[in-house]
Amino acid sequence: MKEELEQQLEHDFPFMQKSRVKEERNTYKIFGCECGDGWYGLIHELCQSITDRYVKEEILPENIDLLPIQIKEKFGILRYYYSFEDMPYKESVDDSKKKLRNDIAYIVHNYQEKSMSICENCGKSGQLRADLPWEQTLCDQCYEECPNKLKRKQ
Repeated sequence: MKEELEQQLEHDFPFMQKSRVKEERNTYKIFGCECGDGWYGLIHELCQSITDRYVKEEILPENIDLLPIQIKEKFGILRYYYSFEDMPYKESVDDSKKKLRNDIAYIVHNYQEKSMSICENCGKSGQLRADLPWEQTLCDQCYEECPNKLKRKQ
């Protein structure tokens, strides 16, 4: 993803800050979003949904304890791997925190599912394409622009 798009995510969502330090053990903090620019809007919406869910619990955006671990495309689908600052946490976590974390998991899952209908390159409506050397979610135009040599021989 383009640097300016990633910078906008960092600006809009404090929990999306990167360090770009090679010694970091967090893949996201080193490499950022490892996917096409077309999913920027999807990732922005995902981060906004996460923020909204925390705000519902009266947690300020700058106090969100979610830590992105890796954001990438895998098998044509957005993968948003994350943890929490206090992980692993003890079973004594209160019910409201468990509910919040279950809701976050549900939000992330829904956006990963949604990624199968959004072109990773341009953000238009697309579909998962399995007849390329690697699976990608592409719109018809981006799919047609793929060089023929990339398509598997029928």
